[in-house]
Amino acid sequence: DKVLMKQWLHGIGLPTAPFVVRFGAGARTLSAPDPDFAQAFGHSYRGPFLVKPAQGRGSVMVELVDDLAAVSAAAERINQATQDRVIIERFVAGQEYCTWMAGGLHVQGGEIVGERKLA
Repeated sequence: DKVLMKQWLHGIGLPTAPFVVRFGAGARTLSAPDPDFAQAFGHSYRGPFLVKPAQGRGSVMVELVDDLAAVSAAAERINQATQDRVIIERFVAGQEYCTWMAGGLHVQGGEIVGERKLA
C-alpha cells in the first residue's frame, strides 16, 4: 500500500514527494484552490505530477502528467481500472527505486524458507 508506506516514511522523518490521495468521484477533481492541493503542493505548483494506483509496484499504471489540467483524467483512468485510491504526487526527477514488503516471510540466502510470526 503506497499510501501507508508514504505515511510511515514521513512519520519516521524520511522525506517523500508531496502527495494527495483521491478515490471514486474525487479522483476526477484536483485544482489549485483545493485545500488539500494547496497544503501538499503550495499555491503555485502546476506540474509535473505522477499519478499512480495506491496498490502495486514496478511503475505499473503510473502516469507522468505534465500539468494540472491533465491530472483529473489520468486519476479517473487509474481509479476506474483499479477501483482503489489514486495517489497524485509531485514529480521528483532522479533515480527510481522499487521496494517490496512482505510481512512475515523469512528469507535466508536469497530464498524464501518459511514464515516468521510477527509480534
